[in-house]
Amino acid sequence: MNERELLENWGAQKVSQNFRRLRSSTLAEFEFIRQSCRSSYSFVKFLAEPADELSLVFEVEWPAAFDETYTSRIKNAVAEAVLDALWLVKDPYRGCRLRLIEFKWDAIGSNEVAVHQATLLAMNVLIADGDWVEVTGRYRP
Repeated sequence: MNERELLENWGAQKVSQNFRRLRSSTLAEFEFIRQSCRSSYSFVKFLAEPADELSLVFEVEWPAAFDETYTSRIKNAVAEAVLDALWLVKDPYRGCRLRLIEFKWDAIGSNEVAVHQATLLAMNVLIADGDWVEVTGRYRP
């Protein structure tokens, strides 16, 4: 199998097996601040709602400095972090609709890595604080 086939198979397996569904709406947020040779900053806040499958909606106004290309890169960083946190487990946390409802950015100290980290850590909060139920009886093909 080549890389694309491996990824397609992995995704197909993740959506066909047992999973966890959110039972009630939950807020999850994280403010990422790192001081090093270069500061990194990002804040994300999500409203997670019960659903039969994972989805992600962006309901924020992006900074005026973002052009279409950079907005797309930030959205992709958020989406990647969501899957990194919620799907890299035996029974994925995929029964929720995620709405990005707040986003903060620093023109000097923010970047895609900081956005990814803030999102990843917000998803860890969601996993810990959310009321999840197992959806069983689904098996890999």
